[in-house]
Amino acid sequence: MSTEKSVQFNVREFTRITGMSTEVLVEIVKEGIVEPGGESPENWRFDTHMLCVVKKASRLHDDLDIDWNGIALVLELLDRMQTLHMENESLRQRLGRFLQD
Repeated sequence: MSTEKSVQFNVREFTRITGMSTEVLVEIVKEGIVEPGGESPENWRFDTHMLCVVKKASRLHDDLDIDWNGIALVLELLDRMQTLHMENESLRQRLGRFLQD
């Protein structure tokens, strides 16, 4: 049983924490950078993981001057790269066990 609690934010709280406008947040959701719970912006709920993703996306947007569509692609590629890195490390460990015998 997990004791980890999930914190949820509504749009107003989320925009206050991130410092972005509602319009930018709607665009980020439209691009698929985050997928909040709820059917419409009035009912959207964001969790702490989404907060981290949006902060990373915002830094990329500000620092590299990439549009939100490009940010969605960059984040997808970074996630894929992380997955491949973890798989590669796992395979190296498994191979190392065979080479030691």
